[in-house]
Amino acid sequence: MDISFKNENTLSLIQRIKLEIQNAIIKGDIKPGEKLPSESDLAKQFSVSRNTVREAIVSLEKIGLVIKKRGIGTFVTKAQPLITGGIERLTGVTQVISDQGFIADSEIVEFEIIKASEFISNTLEIEEGSETVFLKTLKKASNEPIAICIDYIPKVFLGKTIDPKLLYKSVFSGLQEHYNINIKFAECNLIPVLSNEETSGLLNLNINSPLIKLNQIHYDYENRKVIFSKSYFPEKMVFKLIRKRY
Repeated sequence: MDISFKNENTLSLIQRIKLEIQNAIIKGDIKPGEKLPSESDLAKQFSVSRNTVREAIVSLEKIGLVIKKRGIGTFVTKAQPLITGGIERLTGVTQVISDQGFIADSEIVEFEIIKASEFISNTLEIEEGSETVFLKTLKKASNEPIAICIDYIPKVFLGKTIDPKLLYKSVFSGLQEHYNINIKFAECNLIPVLSNEETSGLLNLNINSPLIKLNQIHYDYENRKVIFSKSYFPEKMVFKLIRKRY
């Protein structure tokens, strides 16, 4: 087994090694249940110290991609959540992906100006039939489909000319940088659903695979309802929720 090493100058040695092993797991070069090369072999392969390799493996273990078995070695886990995130923090999907060392990518699946349905008008408190931006994007972690995001934004917030290229990578950043709209908080509902033909195709899943659907209403600092979003996540994305007893 050979894991190629790319020289990414913007990353630390530990991050680079972690990312290369991650990518090898994602692409199936190292399969679930398979043993990783020893720390010594990886250190030679990457021309780094064993301590550097060890720290990279610890990072992979923290996100659930590998498991260490004392006296035996390190193995790729059979259940592999690629992304884990705390849902209590309002962060864009691409940012969550980047924060965990993956290469974040986003592509536009569909974009159009639609007339607000009764549901959208009631949800965003706009007139039924008013012009609304509809943007569907596919989020990827190191080229692995990880989420489908659908956003509805009243066109009145965005002016006459709408360029989806300003929004598709990160709606939050796009709104802030190009439209001076800052999202403050969101109301969120988590709903278990099964994938249909479309979501299965986009996420490379079997039909009727389990998904977590997030329905969210996003408010800005003026307490305006700016976005209604629907996001679909497969089992590769795991949310952590901190619950406190008061």
